[in-house]
Amino acid sequence: MENKHAYLIMAHNDFQSLKHLMQAIDDERNDIYLHIDKKTRLVDFNEIKTWVKKAGLFFVPRIKVFWGDKSFVQCELNLLKAATGNGHYRYYHFLSGIDFPLKSQDEIHAYFEDKDLEYLNYHFPGEGGDDFIYKIRYYYPFMRWLGRWDAHGNKLKSKFRYHLDVFNKKLLARQESKGVDRRKRYPDITFVKGDNWVTITDSFARFALSKERKIMKMARFSATPDELFLATLAYNSSYKNKIANDIKRLIDWNRGGPYEFVYEDLPELLEADAFFARKISYSRQPKLVEALEKHIGLQ
Repeated sequence: MENKHAYLIMAHNDFQSLKHLMQAIDDERNDIYLHIDKKTRLVDFNEIKTWVKKAGLFFVPRIKVFWGDKSFVQCELNLLKAATGNGHYRYYHFLSGIDFPLKSQDEIHAYFEDKDLEYLNYHFPGEGGDDFIYKIRYYYPFMRWLGRWDAHGNKLKSKFRYHLDVFNKKLLARQESKGVDRRKRYPDITFVKGDNWVTITDSFARFALSKERKIMKMARFSATPDELFLATLAYNSSYKNKIANDIKRLIDWNRGGPYEFVYEDLPELLEADAFFARKISYSRQPKLVEALEKHIGLQ
């Protein structure tokens, strides 16, 4: 078990892409832990079971996950709890349902065989023009409703969202004028920001779970706390010197939020010094996924 890898997947739609991802990491050296957003209806779990032949497959109890909300952090911790509860894995890889590997499982396992680093990244407030400290400084009680949210043409929901957004802006302005700063509660913590799609060791996974109560308390009123908690936790602990500052993933924030790769990007993907890429959709770019499957030896 200690040489196996755990893949922790958060998915909510695009099940064709999820299927190809799971088949690409289906290896006897892996176990797959899958969380499907509880907001997603009509999930055929029996069919999903047929997608995997070699790896262990475990369904994690579902919760409703909202972008920018503490529920995202809770889902990540739930995935870690499920995996660590089954044993000790060498590495834990967080993936979304529209990620795809750029290297074979042989290459991935060979690389991590003698490593003892945390494949996290981080930056400080203001670096690269990202002054993210407002995400933790003020109280954001409405992120569940103000994140990436679609009213699907419902006028009542759109009106509710509009008025809530107006109220939230007034609340933030009020907090700023009053000098509110939640960081005062954490005088010994240096806040940093990083990606949440990361690869971590068993030791750090268990350390994070030991801090669950503090993490969730901090995440409760933060904006997009998933971008803060793992990097900040590692930076303010004995794991600081083990941060690789490299997540081994190709994620392009310059061309999108993030950019979704297309077939014309294949040369870039093949040459990337990364093990996974996000976003890649089989539903929209089947030729790209099929080319990558051939590249990693699935065809």
